[in-house]
Amino acid sequence: MKILMIAQAFAPVGGSHAVRVTNVVKALSEMGHEVTVLSATSGNHKPETDLDLLRKVPASVRVIRAFHGPMHEMMYRKPCRAGGGTGSSTKGLKGLLCPDTYIEWFPFALCQLLRLARRYRPDVIVSSASPYTSHLVGLAAKRLFGVPWVVDSGDPWVYEPMHQRTGWRLLVERRMESAVLNNCDWFTVTTGPTLELYAETYPVTIGKTSVISMGFAPEDYPERDAAGTGAFRFVHTGRLTAHRDGSSFLAAVAQMQDELRGRAEFHFYGGIPAPMLEQARQEGIADLLVDGGWLHNSECMSALRNAGALLLFGNSNAIQVPGKLFNYLGSGTPLLYLKNHAHREDACAEIIGRYPCAAAANDVGAVKDAIRTAMTLTRGEGCGGEHSWTSKAAAFQEIFAGLVQPRSR
Repeated sequence: MKILMIAQAFAPVGGSHAVRVTNVVKALSEMGHEVTVLSATSGNHKPETDLDLLRKVPASVRVIRAFHGPMHEMMYRKPCRAGGGTGSSTKGLKGLLCPDTYIEWFPFALCQLLRLARRYRPDVIVSSASPYTSHLVGLAAKRLFGVPWVVDSGDPWVYEPMHQRTGWRLLVERRMESAVLNNCDWFTVTTGPTLELYAETYPVTIGKTSVISMGFAPEDYPERDAAGTGAFRFVHTGRLTAHRDGSSFLAAVAQMQDELRGRAEFHFYGGIPAPMLEQARQEGIADLLVDGGWLHNSECMSALRNAGALLLFGNSNAIQVPGKLFNYLGSGTPLLYLKNHAHREDACAEIIGRYPCAAAANDVGAVKDAIRTAMTLTRGEGCGGEHSWTSKAAAFQEIFAGLVQPRSR
């Protein structure tokens, strides 16, 4: 089957959604499908560039890259550290670009689509987001080729709880998303609660939506290093946003500092937000926090395997699951899960219930108990094949077969 995958988030860009797209493309190619990827160029100094991820892309996959746009060219013209800002010259522009900054990629991607259409016709189109501009390119491809189109979204778009739209953005983006959902043939999301949210807000999705969660690649994990005698290492990977509150965690560590100092360290790969660093300094525990910087995929998997426990700060809502969760579970390393919302339902808790985990509400006393418990947990075997990227690609393959075969008869 000829599959056209449209995704800005694709190797060598790092981040959880690029990991999703890259691994699904790899698995589909290994299943015998002819995969073509339309993505964006990556700036030479983009801080999250991950060459390990790029090496996963099979040689049989054709990758077409459209210019990422002049603003991104300006942003990544010079080296900048991972997690760093984009500068005052671009911040004002970012607020005006809709649905996201990659709308400037759209015209260049459209030109590549038109060139592609002269000599190529896919059997099925997939657009994967975020960023959501990928779906607008997918809509253009649907109108150009007239073949089945699957829309894959890692997070809700307009009604994402952590980035609520208001005013003109709500009106414009609602219209954009409506056009996407009305014209697509199938829609995939990553959690059950997200599926329910779309059924309420966009009834047109009922009957053509399924859940394909994030996943992990078993082959990415190295053997564990020989057991050391140093401090117990808690590890967090990826970004910590304002919607993953770490204040209670830091307050708990501060109250336990005499108990933890010399016995435990907290390593953050992907950066430590300035507010967290400031609180740590004020609490006198900055020495317990280690900023490990940005890691490539292989380095990240090694860090997960060799940690004593993995830190997971939950989202501030009950419907989304941090993409890193499945890499955490695949490593077999125990989890310290800190819940960040008061809802009874919890998509994260439903997934991690079968694995070694110390969980706590966003409460200082509960976090202290969970830290102590996490340091006593025994490693598990990791989650099985149900969450491997191969199984996720197989789920996509089943959707494609259902869409393409009826039209071929």
